[in-house]
Amino acid sequence: MSQNQNRMVSIQKLGNISHAIAIALKDDLNQVYKDHQITFEVNTEELELEESEYDDVREQYDASRILDRLMYLAKDNEVFRVLGVLDEDIYASDLNFVFGVAKVPKFRNIDKSLVSLISVARLRESYYGKPKNEQLFRERILKEALHEIGHTFGLDHCDNLCVMKFSNSLPETDIKPAGYCNECNLELNSNL
Repeated sequence: MSQNQNRMVSIQKLGNISHAIAIALKDDLNQVYKDHQITFEVNTEELELEESEYDDVREQYDASRILDRLMYLAKDNEVFRVLGVLDEDIYASDLNFVFGVAKVPKFRNIDKSLVSLISVARLRESYYGKPKNEQLFRERILKEALHEIGHTFGLDHCDNLCVMKFSNSLPETDIKPAGYCNECNLELNSNL
């Protein structure tokens, strides 16, 4: 297997997510990661969301349960990374909602198959009753994907103007760039 095949990230569609969203994300991620010799492909096999992942009281999906299922998928298929993408609202532990999450093993062993997950549901302007803005929507999806994938490559939250800066709201997401700062880029290169 070539090194490039070893560094293929599978974009896994979950539930009723538009194929066009997954393809646009793949194209954007391939552009950002081209210098790192990491490629992204959309998995042709779609996964349904499971009832056990849904919380009826919160009316949201439990991100940690989905991540656990994605981890098994990553191990079974022996892929470098899996990025799950869904169009449903998700939450994690004590948070009301999250845009995305990542599962990183202890000691940041980046050689293991790792998984991350993003939800596009709250990234749309229309979710908040505002007019559509497809360009802004696409930028937000890319930023959240870069952030969560960055965690799987051993990057922590960053205080610089960087995609790894923690964001708990869309204004915080919108203000950060769709790329890693110099420090995070150096760490990313070192970890790879």
